[in-house]
Amino acid sequence: MAGEHDALLLEIANCEIARHVLETGDRHCACSKIVAAQGAPGWNGFQVPEPWSGHLGEAPILFFSSNPSISTREAYPKGAGDDPNVSLQSFFDSRFDGYWIKDGKQTLQADLKNYGGVVPYWSRIKNRAEELLGRKPQPGIDYALSEIVHCKSEGEEGVPESLITCANRYMMKLLSCSGAVVLVLVGHKVLNHWNSLGMQGLPQVPMKGGTALQEIAGRKRVVIYLSHPCGPEPKLFARWLTESRILEIRHLIEEALAAQANCVQ
Repeated sequence: MAGEHDALLLEIANCEIARHVLETGDRHCACSKIVAAQGAPGWNGFQVPEPWSGHLGEAPILFFSSNPSISTREAYPKGAGDDPNVSLQSFFDSRFDGYWIKDGKQTLQADLKNYGGVVPYWSRIKNRAEELLGRKPQPGIDYALSEIVHCKSEGEEGVPESLITCANRYMMKLLSCSGAVVLVLVGHKVLNHWNSLGMQGLPQVPMKGGTALQEIAGRKRVVIYLSHPCGPEPKLFARWLTESRILEIRHLIEEALAAQANCVQ
């Protein structure tokens, strides 16, 4: 599994479609708009597609957004594999472990000395993880973050055009590598994107209540909805799930963590 995990991380970060668009100037590819959104002159100046953030193989909760936002101030890899000082596996798997991101919500800046201000999305996702867990979470360990579309842009530019292509290439592989028993679709756009994919093995997800426990990509999981933490809808899981459902999901997470602990022993 570790081999598949590492191979997928590098496959996404080195996406051959993104490289093709940058190297050829192809404007007719489904991903052309989102790749061009960065305005990068070439692959070496391109912030690489983001596979995930956190320990994907172990984290029992996986939050999905539409695509990663972009910052020119954050220390973030460009041109995957071109900088020998940056291990992509270490960067993305260990991103929340305290160096690249402090306290689960502040990014190391490009000067590799200072941390930026709190990223509202990450801060609020951490709060919602606490609501599900019933305790303070460890970012990257109790939960990981990923996206349906992996290239970075502002304001989700290029997401509708690239959605099907990116999901078809990576979604099922990513879920197969994920240890999550709870998948959280963050925001109504992501819920609509997920439900519109129509991919075999992915259930349709209601806004309230979530799905039944079922096998998805080789593991028993539930899929639930959460309003976007920076949007206008109510922010709490309690708005979308009953108290008994939250307790049921919390028990599912605790069982997954206990099983992991037994495997380590």
